Amino acid sequence: MRREASALLGAAAAGGMFALAAPSTISEWVLTGAIAVGAAAGLTFAVTPVFPLRLALLWLAVALGSAFQIRLGGSGATILSIICASAVLYAVVSVAGGLWIRHSGPRLRQRIALGSLAAALVLRVSTAVLGDLQSGAFITPFGSVQVGEFTRLAVIVGAGLLLADLAVLLRGRVIERRDTAVFLAGGALLALNLLLLALVDSGPAVIIAVSVLVMLVSAHGLRVSRRVGLRHLAGGLVVGALLAVLVWTTSIGDRLSARWGDVVEPGYQLSLALHALQSGGFIGSGTGSSPTAAIIPAASSDYLPAVIGADLGIGALVAVVVTLLLVLGSLIVTAGSVARPWGLAATGLLAALFAQTTLSAFGVIGVIPLSGVSMGFVTVTGSATLGCFLALGVVNAALKVQDSSRAGAVDGPSRGGLKLILAPLPTAVAAAFAICGLVLSSLAPADEAVTMLSTARGDITTSDGVVIASTGADGSRLYPLGALYTGIAYLKPGYAAYGVEASAGADLTCGGQPSLADILLQIVHPLPCRNADVIVTLDDAVQRVLADALDGQSGSAVVLDSATGEVSGMYSTDQLLPEDIALDEVPPFEARDGAASPGSTFKMIVGAGALLNDVDATGSSRSMVMADGQTIENSNEFICPDLSISTMEAKSCNTTAATLSLRMGQKTLQETAERYFGADQPLAFDGGPVSALETGLDGGPLDGGSLARTGYGQESVQASPLAMAAATAVIARGASATPAEPAPLPHVIAGTCDRETGTLRSADERPASIGEPLPSGVAEGVMEGMREAVLTGTATALEPLTAQWDVAAKSGTAQVPESVSTTGFDNWITVIIDTRWVVTVQVHDIDADAEQNFATVVAANLLNQLPDLGRELTLEGGATCPTRVP
Repeated sequence: MRREASALLGAAAAGGMFALAAPSTISEWVLTGAIAVGAAAGLTFAVTPVFPLRLALLWLAVALGSAFQIRLGGSGATILSIICASAVLYAVVSVAGGLWIRHSGPRLRQRIALGSLAAALVLRVSTAVLGDLQSGAFITPFGSVQVGEFTRLAVIVGAGLLLADLAVLLRGRVIERRDTAVFLAGGALLALNLLLLALVDSGPAVIIAVSVLVMLVSAHGLRVSRRVGLRHLAGGLVVGALLAVLVWTTSIGDRLSARWGDVVEPGYQLSLALHALQSGGFIGSGTGSSPTAAIIPAASSDYLPAVIGADLGIGALVAVVVTLLLVLGSLIVTAGSVARPWGLAATGLLAALFAQTTLSAFGVIGVIPLSGVSMGFVTVTGSATLGCFLALGVVNAALKVQDSSRAGAVDGPSRGGLKLILAPLPTAVAAAFAICGLVLSSLAPADEAVTMLSTARGDITTSDGVVIASTGADGSRLYPLGALYTGIAYLKPGYAAYGVEASAGADLTCGGQPSLADILLQIVHPLPCRNADVIVTLDDAVQRVLADALDGQSGSAVVLDSATGEVSGMYSTDQLLPEDIALDEVPPFEARDGAASPGSTFKMIVGAGALLNDVDATGSSRSMVMADGQTIENSNEFICPDLSISTMEAKSCNTTAATLSLRMGQKTLQETAERYFGADQPLAFDGGPVSALETGLDGGPLDGGSLARTGYGQESVQASPLAMAAATAVIARGASATPAEPAPLPHVIAGTCDRETGTLRSADERPASIGEPLPSGVAEGVMEGMREAVLTGTATALEPLTAQWDVAAKSGTAQVPESVSTTGFDNWITVIIDTRWVVTVQVHDIDADAEQNFATVVAANLLNQLPDLGRELTLEGGATCPTRVP
């Protein structure tokens, strides 16, 4: 009666564990799962008279693991079917195996041993043809079957039976020739199995080696009080030396070295697992509560224990692992007390389960390399769970057999020594895991960059409330507007982030304000990451106008507020659809990172330098300049009306720009460009790396011809559209304020939005300016020529806009490599509206004989559309988040 009551109590405990561990999201499976798990556990209790309490503890781990598999999206029907099938397999092996063990003689055991070893080798090798040799899986139309889980057990059983018979024969000092052949064949098959596994899958090889070692200790009858003889020590050293040579002279050494390197410097998978464990704290918040659990790779197999720790806390994971280790360790000692050959095999099987649990547990927390073996009884998968219960069924069958006969028995006196050797080991390993789990998972440095790439993120929205990036229900990153914003922000989950996804990653993942409950619970677990939305300065209406204006062209456009540094629009025609961006490809975005000669737009800087340094072109030619034997002419043999800086800007006179550059000199021109326009130094930008303005003047001395061509933006001058917009903003800012104020650096992040509280937090304080303030007189002098360019010069396509705005512009044509423009020519224009707004356009693939500047046409087109939008070009901010646009 007591046994039946214990079975019912154990079954109820297993079902109850499943119900408690099941998350609310699988409510439809709670009752069904609890009944199925309880019934399966009850079946196993019915055939387990020797260790029912320890079996109940194992079932608690199985119930917990099955609930977490369903929590991770596994099929409830499949998981419960695996559990029921495992229970049935356990019961069949326990009953039928017990009958077989009672009637198996020495010769039958030898045939079983050799057959098991040979079958294991053949099946493992056949996976090279029928599946995957490294993982030991057969590939079938219905899925993969991990035959390696079963061949491992066959090797251990075969080795255990041979070792038991060998120990008996050695004690009798009589070994027949047939026995010698059997043992030699068995040893060869065992060595081949171990060698194969060591070469392709070191984890199972270690497990089998540990099992054989435990069985050797048990079979030898080693006493703790007896000193190991010199011959044993010498033999061990020889074997160890041979193994070391094998490891370090083959690919095994390289593989082990790489795996230990991942432990020393946690790689991608381990970093995510440690991050998830650390986020769970000591006491978690319940199954399904951790937002970081979803980022763990192989969460339903190798790293399932990390998911348990993330949801339930490190304390729960330690409790589960310690319980498993102590239960399996005590069963090893119990099996070792069975004085029969099958008891030795049972000892080996339990040692394998113990080693498997140890490797998995310490691998998950980064103490040792994760060897690709899952944690038995916790990771509920088909082959792994069936293999665990098959091994446990053999153990139960061996322990059930109560035969007092000494025939074929292993010498009993060795059992005391075995108990003294093995009994403290599980406790020591369990204690070590408890210490390491608490210390390492809390203190070990997870790679923050890696974890940030895979953590759930908030949305990215424009200043007018349009969502440009969001997270789908399955955790994938979505970009609903296609290619329009992939240059602004793009994330390859777990791999790389670009633009705002990279620079604002910390806010997107953990920028939300913690709740009061979270703050109070810091004692038991860290503050959880709450993602926040990031608001960018871009106006979706402006962005669409840029895309529309560039339709049919190849190029880029930028709209920048010189007063605030806010980028209101930035678009390139090279932007790709999210699905077209390869995993190893950086999303193209020429508006920000495309470097090309800016052509005559650079004359703004030359003109400012000349005004700052009181340099003019008096006395030079208006049609041709000679510099170190090189001829500099205007486009189309144009003769400049005069030599003034204003005319140079308006008519784009190369000869005047060349003369001014030569008279200023390389050093003065370079220092002016750097001091005021931020040239020849990085341009800080929170939207990603920028191809800054580079003059090519900060290197060695240039000859006269090179310096002259630099004056009109050729030679080594390089810039992106964003960099030229920033340089233009310096002039706009200087002309708009008295006394002059510096132009702020461009930026695209306005702030973060906590959607739960509805509050908007401004972005952190940024560096002050692009460069020193440009004196107002200098800025106005340059602007005078740029205004004249719109009225009578090279930018007359913008003249109609002067009816409503103060418009100043500098156009240019640049000779560029064919890798930039297929024709070898680009058109540029940079426009200042009302001495505040900057619009910079670059257009590729321009015919060298084209009579009009296509960048100017594009700029006129987009500026003509802006009034119809009825929107400001800036985010005014405020105390609340922008209203989202449906």
